[in-house]
Amino acid sequence: MSAANALQIVEIVCAISEQFAIEHHKTLHRGKCRRDLAHFAQVSKAFVDPALRVLWRVLPGVDPLLRLLPCVGEERVGHPAGVAQIFLKRAFDSKEWQRVQHYAGYVHAIDHVDNIRLDCGFKGRRRYRRVEPALQQLLILSTGGEPLLPRLQRLVWCPTDIGLLVDPPPFSVIGPSIQHFTLHYLPPSEGRSHGLATVLAAVAALAPGLRTLALYQRVVQELRLARAHEDALLTIARCTQLRQLKILASQLEVTSRFFDALATLPSLESLRLEVSQVDAVAGQRRALAALEALELTAPDDMIANFIQFVSLPSLRKLSLCFDAQDINAATIYGAWARRSPAQSWPSTVRILRLRFPFAFPGPGTTLVEVIQPVLELHNLEEFNVEARLGIFDWSDDDALLISQAWPRLTAFLLRVDQGKEHESRRSLGTFRPSQRALLHFAEHCPNLEQLVIPCIVDPNAEYLNLTAPRPHNRLKVLLLAIVDVECERCFARDLVKLFPNLRADRRPKTHVRFPYHKDYDSDFWELLREKIELKARAT
Repeated sequence: MSAANALQIVEIVCAISEQFAIEHHKTLHRGKCRRDLAHFAQVSKAFVDPALRVLWRVLPGVDPLLRLLPCVGEERVGHPAGVAQIFLKRAFDSKEWQRVQHYAGYVHAIDHVDNIRLDCGFKGRRRYRRVEPALQQLLILSTGGEPLLPRLQRLVWCPTDIGLLVDPPPFSVIGPSIQHFTLHYLPPSEGRSHGLATVLAAVAALAPGLRTLALYQRVVQELRLARAHEDALLTIARCTQLRQLKILASQLEVTSRFFDALATLPSLESLRLEVSQVDAVAGQRRALAALEALELTAPDDMIANFIQFVSLPSLRKLSLCFDAQDINAATIYGAWARRSPAQSWPSTVRILRLRFPFAFPGPGTTLVEVIQPVLELHNLEEFNVEARLGIFDWSDDDALLISQAWPRLTAFLLRVDQGKEHESRRSLGTFRPSQRALLHFAEHCPNLEQLVIPCIVDPNAEYLNLTAPRPHNRLKVLLLAIVDVECERCFARDLVKLFPNLRADRRPKTHVRFPYHKDYDSDFWELLREKIELKARAT
């Protein structure tokens, strides 16, 4: 009886329903969560409204709403991708439309990238649906000029691989309530409507309170299309409330006009760009006064152009990915180092992340030489690097110079993808830091809490002859991918003495950010855990 009485409390039933919300589960399990919510709503009248609100809150498209109308049919059309066309068989009456409006009030998000079939619990091939133009027009007329989904806050909209737009265009569902809009855009073919400029202009007009805008653009082969798309992007200046902007277009070229548009957004806090060309002209730097986070993917010389072209007085988080248009001719630190003077970098940066996805030929190049332009950021607190083996060398001298340049570091995370050909501990070439690298960080970075480095190669170290350093009490996480020393037990014992507050009670992925938890010596990790537990029992 007590359980039955508890289930009469609305708050408890709502909490149970929230456990099945697809936002909390991976794509693989979302189909099963939807099915469980539908079954939960059929148990009792008290469960109906809480379960249906969660079930209809996030949809993979508008077709679940359209299927509520008995007058709507669906047929397959002759396309290899399995496109189904939703069409109108007859006019619908007021009661049928009221039912659609009732459930439409539950919808808060539509995500076309939710790659899951509704009737099963496994990931399958997407079934694209195209809404007949006559039905689209009828839906717009039936709403009386109001948005079809009055509470919609997030919309992810994309075309199919064969150029068809799935579901109605966003004009029919976007309203003042929309705050997050994501567009996976395919460059239009001849005669196709709903160009990028039209879509963005409509979104800016219909959603004046838009906070987040993300554009994923397919490959643009022709230069004239790339320039036309830049013209379309200028319409983002109308979204004056925009706080987060993401534009991923690997062949997009931007000029000063685009940055002029960005400078008109007074609330822009986060910017992520993927471009191939930045045509910066000499003159006044464009100020992005409110920007706090910048993630830029571009060739190294274009990154240098960008940094010199904009002023970022409030930037705290900077992420740079060094893309390569021509891998054979690219150099890892050419234009990046030569054209990025120290005064161009905002001194407010606290988090710096660098990613080098390609292995450029760079014999004799050290890590310090690669990151030379940013060593003047003396207030840096977190430094992350992802690279491939062979891009640069890493030694004790690099650790010394870095730790001296950034005394306020709280996290130093360096991950090097070694590849299968470098799985052996003895095949690292000049990439051979010793345990003195750890001593340098312990001596010069008193606030360091996380330290991830690829390897320690010091087979001939005489531990008894080393100067006993002061204990470093802040470091909690230490991950080493390769440990090549004469005695691992002695090395683990010395590490516990040097870093008395090390943690080894959980797997690294629970307290180290992705992907730096992937590569670590599990045997040495267990050995370090053993030494930590022995020390704890002794005290």
